Amino acid sequence: MLSNCWPWLSQYGPHAVCPAAWDSWTLGQCTDGAVGPNSQPVAGVGACDRNTFNGTLAERKTFWGVGNAWLGSRS
Repeated sequence: MLSNCWPWLSQYGPHAVCPAAWDSWTLGQCTDGAVGPNSQPVAGVGACDRNTFNGTLAERKTFWGVGNAWLGSRS
């Protein structure tokens, strides 16, 4: 059942709006690299999707089941 899955929203705007089946969202894609906030190109890469995690850095590390090696220091 879809309501048992963690939601990854794709909404190119400043605020994620959760569908009725979920109480909260987990990941949100806020731009496809061309449309949405922070859609400027990444130096040396170009246009990129940008996503946000709905939680703290510690929660993000736990969610992905990894240490801090590649997640950096920003939440």
